[in-house]
Amino acid sequence: MQCRNMGYWFLMRYQFEKTFLLSLILSPILDLPIDFGKEDEVCNQLPKSNSLDDLDNHGLVLLFHPLADTYTQPIAVFASRGPIKGDTLVKLLIKATILLEKSGVLVHGFVSDSALTNRKVWSELGISGKLEGSHSYIEHFNDSNRTFFAFSDTSHLIKSVRNRLYNKRELLVDPMEKPVELNHFRILHEYDKTISLENCDSTINFCIKFNEMFDALNRKVPFQGVHPDTNDYKVLQDTLKWLNNWEMRVKIEELNEQNFLTSNAAEGLRVTLNSTIDIIPYLIEVYNFSYVLTGKITQDNLEKFFGTIRQAAGANVHPGIPTFLQLYKLPYIYSLLKPPKFGNCTIEPSDDANE
Repeated sequence: MQCRNMGYWFLMRYQFEKTFLLSLILSPILDLPIDFGKEDEVCNQLPKSNSLDDLDNHGLVLLFHPLADTYTQPIAVFASRGPIKGDTLVKLLIKATILLEKSGVLVHGFVSDSALTNRKVWSELGISGKLEGSHSYIEHFNDSNRTFFAFSDTSHLIKSVRNRLYNKRELLVDPMEKPVELNHFRILHEYDKTISLENCDSTINFCIKFNEMFDALNRKVPFQGVHPDTNDYKVLQDTLKWLNNWEMRVKIEELNEQNFLTSNAAEGLRVTLNSTIDIIPYLIEVYNFSYVLTGKITQDNLEKFFGTIRQAAGANVHPGIPTFLQLYKLPYIYSLLKPPKFGNCTIEPSDDANE
């Protein structure tokens, strides 16, 4: 079995400025049943916009990324008025996975951010990050003997923790220890080594914990590959245990809920840690992987894709749907058609050109 045809989905929304009247739109405000068509059939029964109030302002991109290669491939793009409903996203995810697998690709899971519609996808699929009843994978849509994993993007999770600390000013992991304080970061930023920090051991340990976890979830080169015998794998297990213990102290009322993470961030972390811990031995035992590059299971490439779209749009950093749909195709077609700048090869004229 070749590793290069194995990968996962990126699932991400993109918000646009007001653009134009869509002739074809996935729109929750219309609340119509959506028919995605039969096999090899053009979908022509999707909801349509009826007035100038139905301006599309959101885009959805499904993008495939292999676990053992560097390319990324957009598979589908949709425009909608408002975010697409979670149950509709589930249908798109299932159909896209099945169709891609029919072409010879093995899809092992999907990565999404913490948007409410994406969390709705989790609940519709039976994915849960709650302390009691955590479940990070389901039976594969295409093969009952395989597993389909869910992940939350690591960078978005770290941002959620940062925002929680910023809003609450402090977090308390253990009632017997000092709190993690935002003020420590401010002092460090302003004075650095000029003055010493006091009573900041908890803040230091908190930073070390998340730094080690982020490193373990962001390995991108082969010599750092993660397998069950590496320290990174132990870091992931220890971080999951630490997170569960922290939330348990809230459950038994040793800590106030304000001293803990948001439920969205905690559940996202738990599902991602569980999925990563489970998928590593799964890929090694079932598909003969030597290691897993955890840095490939993030939305970095999708963020890069949208960054390319913004740059290609020039001064218009919020392109409309017509511009987006045009730019969506150009980078990938251009990379295939553009001849190399250097080398000893030349482009031979086709037979048609000589006639």
